[in-house]
Amino acid sequence: MSGYASSSTAGREGHATFQKPIHKDSVKDFNCCCLTLNPCTNPVITPFGFLYDKRAILDYIRLMKKEAAKRLKEHEARRKEECSKPLPFYCVDPIYGREPRYICSIYVPKSRKDRFEIIENSVSCPMSGQSLKVRDLIDVHFARVYEPLSHLASKVRYMCAVTHEVLDNSVPMVVLRTSGNVVTRKCVTERIKKDMIDPTNGKALNEGDIIPLKLMKQN
Repeated sequence: MSGYASSSTAGREGHATFQKPIHKDSVKDFNCCCLTLNPCTNPVITPFGFLYDKRAILDYIRLMKKEAAKRLKEHEARRKEECSKPLPFYCVDPIYGREPRYICSIYVPKSRKDRFEIIENSVSCPMSGQSLKVRDLIDVHFARVYEPLSHLASKVRYMCAVTHEVLDNSVPMVVLRTSGNVVTRKCVTERIKKDMIDPTNGKALNEGDIIPLKLMKQN
């Protein structure tokens, strides 16, 4: 199977699907994708704070766009058919009085730009339900803990990119949009908020660039 579960098999294997919401009672590791429920190999985060594996979320967006394009095509076909039917209206003839006349309404197809915008705006984040576009995705970089025997460890550990505090689900984390680096909320409060500079690359930050990482929950 590929890196993410298909909608036909995901439910049987305990994975999230595009249609199946994730329950709020159990928490997966902070570096797990909200779609595959597996650790991300190429993590990206949305502006809403949800983490996805890049391949999985791009496939999801493509699928949603394909379905939106299909619905739009069907709608336009129905609209064109409806507009081809004559519609009655009444006019007053000076000799014969009020008589019905018939006209055909004109179907005006949407422009290529309008179609593109409709399809683009049809995709929403699977977790937040808010509009989501590919350009909204931010690459995330988890700093790995250096361990001489890490190749023998059963699980890779990560740390704050600034303070080097080891990360786990009990540590509140944020992603800095300007670099994609993951730091602890404590680091933001005690260091970054003072001058609003990303300490990993020296770029200026604003409040919107500090994105809290939301833990993903599962059934």
